[in-house]
Amino acid sequence: MQRRHFLQGALTLYAVAARGAQAQPVDGYPDHTVRVILPFAPGGAIDQMARIASQMLDKRLGQSFLVESKPGAGGVLGTAVVVHSAADGYTLLAASASAVTIAPLMLAAMPYDPEKDLQPIVMLGDSPIAVVVRHESPILTLADLIAAAKAAPGKLTFGSAGTGSAAHLGGEMFMWRTGVKLTHIPYRGVSPALIDLLAGRLDVMFVNYSVVHPSVKAGSLRVLAIAAKERLAALPRFPTAAELGVKDYVAGNWNGLMAPAKTPSTIVNLLNRIVVEGFRDPGLIARMADMGMTAVTGTPEEFAQHIKLEIAQMKALFAAANIKPA
Repeated sequence: MQRRHFLQGALTLYAVAARGAQAQPVDGYPDHTVRVILPFAPGGAIDQMARIASQMLDKRLGQSFLVESKPGAGGVLGTAVVVHSAADGYTLLAASASAVTIAPLMLAAMPYDPEKDLQPIVMLGDSPIAVVVRHESPILTLADLIAAAKAAPGKLTFGSAGTGSAAHLGGEMFMWRTGVKLTHIPYRGVSPALIDLLAGRLDVMFVNYSVVHPSVKAGSLRVLAIAAKERLAALPRFPTAAELGVKDYVAGNWNGLMAPAKTPSTIVNLLNRIVVEGFRDPGLIARMADMGMTAVTGTPEEFAQHIKLEIAQMKALFAAANIKPA
């Protein structure tokens, strides 16, 4: 319910701001409906951000930008649809780290190379990993967690939405940066993992803050640290891992818009400019911050560099954790 209200409110804010401010098409683009492929089931943070961006483009360019869900294989199936579409700007990707920087390392046979086959357009948002325990846990601080893990290597458990998910890799990175040993318990989705955390059947989770925000707000989960460079603007009471002595523990799950490689730069730059302008809206920024998400945007080149650096970091993590592709 909260996420639906966030999406509706954000769209209303932007619709009012954008009314009467239609942009000029580039070389006749777009002259018909544009598909925005969501490679996951509807309802998550990436779906929300894709719909907000699509509404911006719809209002400014006078054509429909329709979000179309094509889930499967951790986002790989829907991403492959975009990769193999015409590079004409009429099929875009609601992209996230899981399908762009993680899946290529998890799967031995990939239908695309994200750095060669996809053209970054613009980042939309980022949700950092939060280290969380249930409110009744005897683990009160990040130092407590590290001490308990060192005292009994492998005894403490952490859950995730499955091997290769953001919550799994957040835990693996934590172990890499701290030298502790935890036992990973994979689930089929983040919800059953959270249920077990709340029930005391798991000790800790490393999960995107936007996912656990409702439980934190309700007081049933406690945030020990945020894996971000800076504290969240809307939630400054949560310290970063670096402040607590865990250096270089920065992890999260970004989302953005991408297109097939070789999409004309005139189209890419047009879409980028409209979204960047839209994401400057103070109301939208505030709503995202309250949900634990940060508006990012930037240029296509900055987005491409972010992906390149993240892929390098993921390769180092996979090597350190001895994670092999399946």
